[in-house]
Amino acid sequence: MKAVFVVKTLEADWKPPFKKTESIEEFQVAVGEGFDRFVGNGNDEDIFAVKDIRPPMVDLAYSKLFTMEGIPSAKHMVVTLRPNEEKIIRYLWGEKGITKRIKLSDIVDENQ
Repeated sequence: MKAVFVVKTLEADWKPPFKKTESIEEFQVAVGEGFDRFVGNGNDEDIFAVKDIRPPMVDLAYSKLFTMEGIPSAKHMVVTLRPNEEKIIRYLWGEKGITKRIKLSDIVDENQ
Protein backbone atom coordinates (compact mmCIF):
# COMPACT_ATOMS: atom_id res chain seq x y z
CA MET A 1 0.00 0.00 0.00
CA LYS A 2 1.24 3.49 -0.84
CA ALA A 3 0.10 6.99 0.02
CA VAL A 4 -0.01 9.63 -2.70
CA PHE A 5 0.88 13.17 -1.64
CA VAL A 6 0.88 16.47 -3.48
CA VAL A 7 3.48 18.93 -2.17
CA LYS A 8 3.38 22.59 -3.15
CA THR A 9 6.64 24.43 -2.36
CA LEU A 10 7.11 28.18 -2.16
CA GLU A 11 10.66 29.54 -1.73
CA ALA A 12 11.20 33.25 -1.06
CA ASP A 13 14.40 35.26 -0.76
CA TRP A 14 14.91 37.28 2.42
CA LYS A 15 16.56 40.17 0.58
CA PRO A 16 15.77 42.24 -2.53
CA PRO A 17 14.58 41.58 -5.12
CA PHE A 18 12.59 39.11 -2.94
CA LYS A 19 12.33 36.52 -5.72
CA LYS A 20 9.75 33.78 -5.17
CA THR A 21 9.61 30.39 -6.83
CA GLU A 22 6.78 27.89 -6.68
CA SER A 23 6.65 24.20 -7.59
CA ILE A 24 4.23 21.30 -7.25
CA GLU A 25 5.33 17.67 -6.97
CA GLU A 26 3.53 14.38 -6.46
CA PHE A 27 5.02 11.54 -4.41
CA GLN A 28 3.86 7.93 -4.08
CA VAL A 29 5.32 6.57 -0.84
CA ALA A 30 5.19 3.32 1.18
CA VAL A 31 5.43 3.00 4.96
CA GLY A 32 8.95 3.69 6.18
CA GLU A 33 9.97 5.69 3.12
CA GLY A 34 11.09 9.30 3.23
CA PHE A 35 10.52 11.87 0.50
CA ASP A 36 10.95 15.49 -0.59
CA ARG A 37 14.66 15.90 0.14
CA PHE A 38 15.95 19.14 1.71
CA VAL A 39 19.55 20.05 0.88
CA GLY A 40 20.94 23.39 1.96
CA ASN A 41 22.48 25.33 4.82
CA GLY A 42 24.46 22.25 5.84
CA ASN A 43 21.39 19.98 5.86
CA ASP A 44 20.67 16.92 3.74
CA GLU A 45 17.59 14.98 4.80
CA ASP A 46 14.09 13.93 3.82
CA ILE A 47 11.45 16.43 4.91
CA PHE A 48 8.65 13.86 5.21
CA ALA A 49 8.40 10.14 6.04
CA VAL A 50 5.35 7.88 6.11
CA LYS A 51 5.03 6.24 9.53
CA ASP A 52 1.76 4.36 9.01
CA ILE A 53 -1.04 3.96 6.50
CA ARG A 54 -4.46 3.36 8.04
CA PRO A 55 -6.99 4.01 5.28
CA PRO A 56 -8.32 6.60 4.92
CA MET A 57 -5.60 8.22 7.10
CA VAL A 58 -1.81 8.39 7.01
CA ASP A 59 0.59 9.16 9.87
CA LEU A 60 3.30 11.43 8.52
CA ALA A 61 6.55 12.47 10.22
CA TYR A 62 8.22 15.73 9.25
CA SER A 63 11.71 17.15 9.68
CA LYS A 64 12.70 18.87 12.91
CA LEU A 65 14.08 21.68 10.74
CA PHE A 66 10.52 22.73 9.88
CA THR A 67 7.68 24.16 11.97
CA MET A 68 4.12 22.95 11.48
CA GLU A 69 1.57 25.73 11.20
CA GLY A 70 -0.80 25.64 14.17
CA ILE A 71 1.52 23.40 16.20
CA PRO A 72 4.22 25.71 17.66
CA SER A 73 6.27 23.11 19.53
CA ALA A 74 5.45 19.63 18.32
CA LYS A 75 6.98 16.95 20.50
CA HIS A 76 6.94 13.99 18.13
CA MET A 77 6.91 15.73 14.71
CA VAL A 78 4.14 13.40 13.47
CA VAL A 79 0.73 14.42 12.14
CA THR A 80 -2.22 12.45 10.82
CA LEU A 81 -3.44 13.44 7.36
CA ARG A 82 -6.89 12.63 6.04
CA PRO A 83 -7.89 12.71 2.36
CA ASN A 84 -7.58 16.19 0.82
CA GLU A 85 -6.56 17.70 4.16
CA GLU A 86 -3.69 20.17 3.84
CA LYS A 87 -0.91 20.79 6.36
CA ILE A 88 1.58 23.64 6.14
CA ILE A 89 5.20 23.56 7.34
CA ARG A 90 7.82 26.29 7.20
CA TYR A 91 11.60 26.59 7.25
CA LEU A 92 12.63 30.12 8.24
CA TRP A 93 16.30 29.83 9.16
CA GLY A 94 18.14 29.76 5.86
CA GLU A 95 19.01 31.97 2.93
CA LYS A 96 15.43 31.47 1.74
CA GLY A 97 12.17 31.03 3.55
CA ILE A 98 10.47 27.80 2.51
CA THR A 99 6.78 26.98 2.87
CA LYS A 100 5.47 23.52 2.02
CA ARG A 101 1.81 22.64 1.71
CA ILE A 102 1.23 18.89 1.75
CA LYS A 103 -2.01 17.13 0.93
CA LEU A 104 -2.92 13.44 1.00
CA SER A 105 -4.55 12.87 -2.39
CA ASP A 106 -4.98 9.07 -2.42
CA ILE A 107 -4.04 5.70 -0.97
CA VAL A 108 -3.30 3.02 -3.54
CA ASP A 109 -3.05 -0.73 -3.11
CA GLU A 110 -0.35 -2.02 -5.46
CA ASN A 111 -1.59 -5.61 -5.14
CA GLN A 112 -4.79 -4.88 -7.05
